[in-house]
Amino acid sequence: MSLNCPSCGSGINFRSEFTTYAVCGACDTMVVRKNIDLEAMGKVAALQPDGSPLQLESTGTFEGKAFQVIGRIQLSYGSGFWNEWYLSYSDGSYGWLGEAMGQYFLSRALDSVPGDLRTPAALSPGKVLEYEGKHWVVLDLKEVSVSSFEGELPSIISSPEPFWTVDLRAADGEGLSVDTSDGVPSGYRGRWVPFAELSLAGLKNGEYPSVAVPPGSVKAIKCPSCGAPHEINCGERSRLFVCQYCDMSLDSASEELSQLGQAMDKARDLSQAALIPIGSKARLSDGEYKVVGLLINGTVVEGSKYTWKDYLLYNHLTGYRWINESNGHYVLFEQLYEVPKMGNYPVGRPPRRLVSLDGVDYKHFQTSQVTVQTVIGEFYWRVQRGDLSVANDYVAPPYMVSASEIPGVDITWTRGRYLDREELGSIFPGLSNLPPAFGVAPAQPNPYEGINRKRQLPTLVGLLLSVFMITTGLNLIGGQTVLQDSAVELQIPPTGTEFKVEKSATLVDLGPLDLRLVLDAGLKDQWTDLEVTLTGGGQTESREFLLGDYQGSGESKGSVVFPNVSPGEVELTLKGTTGPQQPINFLGGETAKPVTLDLKLKKMPRKPVYGTLLIFLSLMSLPFLVTANNYNRVERARWYESDYG
Repeated sequence: MSLNCPSCGSGINFRSEFTTYAVCGACDTMVVRKNIDLEAMGKVAALQPDGSPLQLESTGTFEGKAFQVIGRIQLSYGSGFWNEWYLSYSDGSYGWLGEAMGQYFLSRALDSVPGDLRTPAALSPGKVLEYEGKHWVVLDLKEVSVSSFEGELPSIISSPEPFWTVDLRAADGEGLSVDTSDGVPSGYRGRWVPFAELSLAGLKNGEYPSVAVPPGSVKAIKCPSCGAPHEINCGERSRLFVCQYCDMSLDSASEELSQLGQAMDKARDLSQAALIPIGSKARLSDGEYKVVGLLINGTVVEGSKYTWKDYLLYNHLTGYRWINESNGHYVLFEQLYEVPKMGNYPVGRPPRRLVSLDGVDYKHFQTSQVTVQTVIGEFYWRVQRGDLSVANDYVAPPYMVSASEIPGVDITWTRGRYLDREELGSIFPGLSNLPPAFGVAPAQPNPYEGINRKRQLPTLVGLLLSVFMITTGLNLIGGQTVLQDSAVELQIPPTGTEFKVEKSATLVDLGPLDLRLVLDAGLKDQWTDLEVTLTGGGQTESREFLLGDYQGSGESKGSVVFPNVSPGEVELTLKGTTGPQQPINFLGGETAKPVTLDLKLKKMPRKPVYGTLLIFLSLMSLPFLVTANNYNRVERARWYESDYG
């Protein structure tokens, strides 16, 4: 529906039947729709430059539904601005897109606000509340005011008085936002979404999605104190600039670059010593970033002072990232959309115990009071020397999560990933001559962890196989045939005459072993009565066999063991008698045939020797134990610098 502005007569096109208010794009007059007429409510304040890449008629998609930006409420707070963009979806529904500093919150209005949230000023960061069966934690509480309006809106904030807002998060990244504008609590529920997932189009400088700062957006300045040339890269998002030559801090949000004072000591020396120079380009997975600022932070632990560097990286679409440098180690940080859990609930006040995120457990490493030492370059808030915060660090190498807490103001959760020298070189291609790192960083991967993990399964299989082989004797030279003869023919001798057969073999082994003799005569209607003697190694032992059908005995196969036979030449002697001598077949007149034996002399597996087993297991475990010792040595060095060292 298109209606004419009652102030200037320009056409105002209402895209939504639910929007009651609109701002004339020609004369900045706020109008209210009453049936088919428009009533002027007065001019709105000029929109303040805030660096937002969005604008009216920008489009995007989320969860398969397209949307278009049709209105905006611009809000201001102490550190800057943020926007609430009013969206018209392709399915006829409407919602909001909160946006500031590269953070995006898609939400829809709640029908009612729960009682605990109706008075945001009574809440405090870290408090956990329950709403609709889910637990939410208060992360941010601030006082804001309306700066201006643009486009179509379903309602407006009429009071110029500041009001409170509170932001809450759940462990799955869902968010709640409540404000008390015009004295009436309003609630919004939605989800924090990365820029890439919104598929935004029609943006300001949208033709430069792959660069950190679009051409023409960089503002050249001269320090009003010393005249040194500099660049403002973050545009309207910039709130502070510190000259690296004269240590002067400037209000970069003002056209005249108001001087805030020489509050930073030795900025020039620290800037020249920075291993990642300000202005360096970084290639990250979600685009190009530019190093725009450097913080020197410090803490005191048991009387010892520790300092480190935090580099601020900027991209005009996705906002800010941080790279932490400490003792030659580097960690890349970005803000989390979700809140870590402790058990089944989101973390409220950061605890000194384990927390979990995305199914990974992070151990508490340390809690420390952090003080800003020095600031160089450009920042999105008025940071100054002496600013205090509480840092809570949790590690699961190569990752760590950190909660930066300004008591009573906000809690900011970030996740960092350790960068090795190769990856750091790919992020900053021109970076070289980095000094060697020393010590073990909290998020540094243990170089022996992968080795131990790879060895665990084969070592376990080897140990189990070794136990099985040693206890069963399969690992020893046993069960092998020493002597075999399948044609030992025993002639039936005359009555009362014995026969004798001799066989010999050589035993080669490391020590005494048991021998098993197996005899198989395959007899039928015959028998043989044998005495078997084994001679060798200075000993002689004899055993008796009765094989075949003799007085009811039907066994034609037998075996016997000769224990502890020494290596060397052994001789096997068989002597005895066979029978019967009378014909077997009385009608045919046949007599008994000669007896043929199968003879087999075999080494028996040794009995288990558990002392050998222990030695073998120790040798098998030695590489794993050495690696485990190296692994523990690295972990001791890591945790020595923690609260538990």
